[in-house]
Amino acid sequence: MLMGITNLIVKSFHNLPCSGHTPPYPKAFWLDRFHKQRKSLLINNVGINMAITPGSQLVCATNLIVSFARFHRSLMAGLLTPANSHGLAHRHGTGFVSGIYPKSVLMCMSQLDRLFGTSRIPQESQDELQTKLGTRHFVVLHQGYIYICNLLDDSGYILPASTIMVRKRIFTNLHNLSHYTCTS
Repeated sequence: MLMGITNLIVKSFHNLPCSGHTPPYPKAFWLDRFHKQRKSLLINNVGINMAITPGSQLVCATNLIVSFARFHRSLMAGLLTPANSHGLAHRHGTGFVSGIYPKSVLMCMSQLDRLFGTSRIPQESQDELQTKLGTRHFVVLHQGYIYICNLLDDSGYILPASTIMVRKRIFTNLHNLSHYTCTS
């Protein structure tokens, strides 16, 4: 009996549109929940499951940034389609897998555009998300300082990971040097 109801719910959810002016009930519910959370847009996404690995924070951050750039390129090229979340990792070689029910979770891809070029603007009860298309950089917040790093070259290609890592290391060292060079 439960399996029949579950199949009916999954089938109904799968047939709901994921775009348009009025979102279907499940999408509206999750968008409402998503906007009320104060967590990072990246961390508060149901389709992403990141393993914490030991090692350099700089290496982990660089790998995450490059992986997101590759994911974004696939998303913008239309290579990713609505599917069971477990299918994404196997078909596209990414780590974007839901850890909730890996054999049966259906994903609406419409929310994934909000992972890129989006800022969370705090409001009293529910945050506002603003998205700017065509951005070519990422922002690093390090010890209270904000740094902007290019992610794409002039042709729109992803910069090599080594270049991204060197830039992030320079920003970190600039912050450390500022303690010695700034006087009041």
